[in-house]
Amino acid sequence: MGNEKKLKVYCETTFWSYLNGRHTPLQHIAVKQAATLQWWQDIAPTCEIYVSQYVEDEVRDDDAAFASRRQKMQHGLTPLCQRCCRSPIR
Repeated sequence: MGNEKKLKVYCETTFWSYLNGRHTPLQHIAVKQAATLQWWQDIAPTCEIYVSQYVEDEVRDDDAAFASRRQKMQHGLTPLCQRCCRSPIR
């Protein structure tokens, strides 16, 4: 069963913000943060995750502590082609 194709998922900036953002008392944001974390833990390992250079740049420009955590999580993910943002760079 090792030949199964993985679902390809593009994670944009908001995803990384919810995954690593500061805890908030605002319930509508806290719910999104919890759902994002659960998806990352339960579903993401079964997917091929893509990230664009634009997202990497935005993450890098964030608060230094959060940017470092996000960059570590993005390490090893499949980059997207900068020109078309549809094709992976291989």
